[in-house]
Amino acid sequence: MVRVRWEDLERTPLYEDVVSVLISRLHPDAERIDGVGGDGGRDVQLRTPQQLDLFELKSFTGRMTSRSPNRRRQVEDSLRTAAGLQPDSWSLVVPIDPNPQELTWFDGLRRQYPFPLRWYGRTWLDDQMAAFPDIHRYYIEDARDEVVALLRELNAEQAGLGGGAVDAIARLDHLRTRLNELDPQYRFDLSPGPAEVAMRIFPGAAMYSQRQGEHGPVTIAVIPKYHDALRDRPIMVKVGLQFSDSEVDQEAAARFRAFLGFGDPAVVDQANIQEIEVQAPGGLGGTLGPGTLRVGPVNDTDFHLDARFRVLNQAGSLVASVPVRFTTGYGGTQGRVIGGQDATGLLRISARFEEATRRVRVNVAVQPVSGLLPAALLAPLRLAHALRVPNVATATTAMGDLWSPTPLPDLELVPTEYLELVEQLARVQAETNTFFPLPDEIDADDVAALHRITRLLDGEPLALRPDSIDVTLKPGALSRLPDIQNGRVLAMQAESSQTLMGEVITLGVCNIVIGPARFEEEEEEEETSPDPSLPPGHTQARLVPLPDARAFLRRGPLPSGSDEEDGDMAEETADRDNES
Repeated sequence: MVRVRWEDLERTPLYEDVVSVLISRLHPDAERIDGVGGDGGRDVQLRTPQQLDLFELKSFTGRMTSRSPNRRRQVEDSLRTAAGLQPDSWSLVVPIDPNPQELTWFDGLRRQYPFPLRWYGRTWLDDQMAAFPDIHRYYIEDARDEVVALLRELNAEQAGLGGGAVDAIARLDHLRTRLNELDPQYRFDLSPGPAEVAMRIFPGAAMYSQRQGEHGPVTIAVIPKYHDALRDRPIMVKVGLQFSDSEVDQEAAARFRAFLGFGDPAVVDQANIQEIEVQAPGGLGGTLGPGTLRVGPVNDTDFHLDARFRVLNQAGSLVASVPVRFTTGYGGTQGRVIGGQDATGLLRISARFEEATRRVRVNVAVQPVSGLLPAALLAPLRLAHALRVPNVATATTAMGDLWSPTPLPDLELVPTEYLELVEQLARVQAETNTFFPLPDEIDADDVAALHRITRLLDGEPLALRPDSIDVTLKPGALSRLPDIQNGRVLAMQAESSQTLMGEVITLGVCNIVIGPARFEEEEEEEETSPDPSLPPGHTQARLVPLPDARAFLRRGPLPSGSDEEDGDMAEETADRDNES
């Protein structure tokens, strides 16, 4: 087993470096806390949206004394501070295995807090160091100089590599294996081919170093072994830029300043680049040749913030609101930017916080989405439509507003006509139980059909073009219609439907009033048997409108006691889908 003389590390920064790296290797997503100004009762934390686990590192050796010095008081103070973060667990990592008296004291602390307390002592530290011998070699055996020498050798081998040379590839692989045994922060992998190929094979790498050999390129991928490896041992980039007074160059300079200030993406052309120098482990970087510089934000992958985006009128009353989730967070020397969207993805919201002026600049955009029901889009569409002068907007969490209600210009993100169309379509779908996604394209015929159906739902009569209607007459129906051949106004009821945006909308029972019109009964050949497809005694006929006829469709059954002819004497066999 690897043994560490922890007494040699007491009260030195090396203890925290060693144990922080050790915890990061055990938990690659661990975050190391900068203790400048106070560490909040933890040196390392594991943070997810659902859980927060804290680690406090103490370099004490010997015993956990209560006087001269009062080590227990130091632990109690750290624990009390950490409790304010409401963690799910708190762990003390100290190279002391507790004796019975110390364990009794620590158990007393456990009873004071609602979250679990753990003590990881000397034996635990020794066991974990044995599992990661590279940490011991690098920090305790001081193998850093050997790592640097191997990296330089690897760099030299890569630069002189003849593509296809088996012995050279073998030397590279041997060096890579030895480096991976020694380096606690980075893993090194080889990839024949250009850096673009290595990016696909090793997407989590922090750097790709490509060298051109005699028969082709070979790339070394430098991959962090844990989340904070770049912080513990950073890869530095030095860039020399020059911008002229021309309008184009000044715009490019402004974009680059926005990158430095807030992390905004920027592109710098070759003409503005004097030099680019990369300072990486063992000289794997160096001065780069001509090219284009593309820079952008490093998003905090763990960042998420749930809020409600609200629009208020001049009186402070709520006009519209939707829940949003901010999942983009990055920043620079002047401030921070957060970005997110609503559940549908239709609303895209970003806020830029300027630290010096305390100003906030909010931007809202509407992104087309597909495959969602109209009803699901109403809330974000109504909010986007409400972003008009003199209304103001803010985002609110459980802790309060993220910024003071801010006036926004008339963005005109959603025209009134479009919002009304989606509202009508959502109503039609709800009242007819016929649901389908909002089409990506809506033409004039779709709008006209939607307006027709909406009028029917409102109880209005819909004027139709008088066409012939095939009906089935019940037994004795013609005898109940005096002077039918001279033209009368008739009323009938039947199931009806309309076509809307390629979908059949069932309207249920509707009544049709048409006239003047007459029946043309189908001529029956002599000695023919009744049509077996018709119920007994029923007759097939056609209702033919006269030249001056008019027709109306209304949703619902015929009114009781209607003056029109008896609607029970005929059953309509064709839907009405045309408007005059």
